[in-house]
Amino acid sequence: MCGAEIALIVFSPSGRAEPLGVPSIEEVFDRVTSSGSGKAGSHVARRNLESHLAQR
Repeated sequence: MCGAEIALIVFSPSGRAEPLGVPSIEEVFDRVTSSGSGKAGSHVARRNLESHLAQR
């Protein structure tokens, strides 16, 4: 209703990642990493997220 975009990655005690996002974790992450900031760490973070999502 208010247009907020939220992304969370919650880790269980066993280390399993549970990504949660509104509208989706992928859409929020794409928006953040494509903002033109040019930070090198965003590519590493994206690969890590994709790896965790692939394990679901």
